[in-house]
Amino acid sequence: MKNTKLWFSNNFKELILPHEPKKLPKVPTYTKNMLERARNDFEIMKEWNVDPYSIPEFFSLITSLIKKQPKGESGTLLNNGYANILYVKLANGTVVAVYVFWYGVDRVWGFHACAVDDVRWDVGYYVFSRSLTFPSNSVSSSDTLSLESRVKELENKMSKLEKVITF
Repeated sequence: MKNTKLWFSNNFKELILPHEPKKLPKVPTYTKNMLERARNDFEIMKEWNVDPYSIPEFFSLITSLIKKQPKGESGTLLNNGYANILYVKLANGTVVAVYVFWYGVDRVWGFHACAVDDVRWDVGYYVFSRSLTFPSNSVSSSDTLSLESRVKELENKMSKLEKVITF
C-alpha cells in the first residue's frame, strides 16, 4: 500500500503483523453490517454467527479495501474515526477483534488488535465477516444487498444535498 500511511498498535504488531503472508491469497468474501445498538464481542459473534478470518485472509481483505481508500476517501470502510471490526483467528486458535479506523488528524489508517471480551462496541461501527447471520430482530441476510443499495442511494442524496447547501 504505497503512499498510504498506516499506524499499528503494539498488540497488532505482536499478534498479527509478524504473520503477514509474503503472498496474499484471493480476497475472501465479506459482508458488513452496521451496529444498530451497542454490543460486545460475545454478543456479536453469537448473534451473527461470525466466521473469523485467518490472518492471510484478513491481510488480503483489508489490503484490497484500503487500496480503494488510501487517503481516507469514502468507500466500503468507515472513514469517520469509527471502528471497522474484523474477527481474526490466530494460529493457536484464539480469536481476536481487529479494528481498523481512519484517523483524520494524522491522515493515517490505524490498526489495533484486542482480546475478544466484554468491551462494548458503539452504535455505527461496522462488523465485517465472510458470513453474518442476523438476529431475528434485525435485517435478514437476504435483505443485506437491498439494504446496502438503499443506504448508498441515501448517501448519494445526502451528498447532493450537502453540495447544494455548501454553494
